[in-house]
Amino acid sequence: MPPKIRIELLLPTHYNPDEQGNRESVELRKFRLVKNEIVDKFKALSVHPYTIKGTWVNPKNGKVFYDECYKYEVVINYREGIEEELSKWKERLKELFVQFEIFMTFCDIYQV
Repeated sequence: MPPKIRIELLLPTHYNPDEQGNRESVELRKFRLVKNEIVDKFKALSVHPYTIKGTWVNPKNGKVFYDECYKYEVVINYREGIEEELSKWKERLKELFVQFEIFMTFCDIYQV
């Protein structure tokens, strides 16, 4: 079987806080937009049914953030240039979800 990679991303349920520390919920249409984009582009998608709670410290200012995210996963055949493609996509997602960072990983997998 050809080598495959699993792409995993965590999409936040809330935008970054404003100056007063308030956080607005991300509109559902944005999750649908990303879901449709993934299915159109990669022809598959798994969405975990529950949110994942996490904590991270912004290395630029030391502020602690508490997030809830949806986990999206897809497995695709490896192809040249995927790292650059994912990096550009991640930047678009950061803008769409108004985030300092979006957690996105990919790793080699072997499918049986």
